[in-house]
Amino acid sequence: MRIPNSRAHSSIDLTALEVRILQLRSSGLSRREIARILHRSPQTISNSLTVAKEKLGARSLMEAAVLLTRRE
Repeated sequence: MRIPNSRAHSSIDLTALEVRILQLRSSGLSRREIARILHRSPQTISNSLTVAKEKLGARSLMEAAVLLTRRE
């Protein structure tokens, strides 16, 4: 999903997995719960959340979720 990044004035490509993980995390699921649902390790979930947050230029996961929601 291509998401405009307001801080860098460029477009950001989040993978489908990164988008799904952010959506699940913002719905209140823990990293372990997301890992079970997506058949990934909890560390992979943590890494994906960090990468997505950085791609969006967000300071927190909450901010990343808000940015994602605004651009869907």
